[in-house]
Amino acid sequence: MKQGESSIWSKDEINKLSTYYDEYLLIPLLLENVEVYRIAKEDRVGLAILERYAENLWSLMIVIEGEIEVYDDVEGDSLEEVEEVIEKTYELRWTRLQLLEKFRYLASMVAGSGLIIVIRHVELARCGELIELTFLLREGVPADVIRVLVNQEINVLSMLLELLRMYRIY
Repeated sequence: MKQGESSIWSKDEINKLSTYYDEYLLIPLLLENVEVYRIAKEDRVGLAILERYAENLWSLMIVIEGEIEVYDDVEGDSLEEVEEVIEKTYELRWTRLQLLEKFRYLASMVAGSGLIIVIRHVELARCGELIELTFLLREGVPADVIRVLVNQEINVLSMLLELLRMYRIY
């Protein structure tokens, strides 16, 4: 499957799964479309997750001290424009996290109480899912909360298959 072709695991279909239920929180995040921020608001700390899911539409979730305080859509053409709107609307002080710091922060949030799914939906030579899986395990995320979904049309590295077997990851 070539990059950009649609599949059963298209990014749009995965993003549609973002839903809040009373029993649990399901948040599928595709890291390339997500920014994570450390935030401070009125002497309280937390995080904000900003995900672009359409041309000029972004989903914002603000979690302060473990509670979701905001789950809203924000319009804007660029990340900078959206950040400015959010800062003014919600009176936040925030710092955008770099890629590995972002991944570490998200992994630590669900390490004991959630489920992490790594998705291999298009074939790229960078082997990102292998790096992500190894990073999750290194950060102490229990193997029993990790799931790896792979498009059947994609060749999977033998090293990834060995890691899945070694840690008994589904």
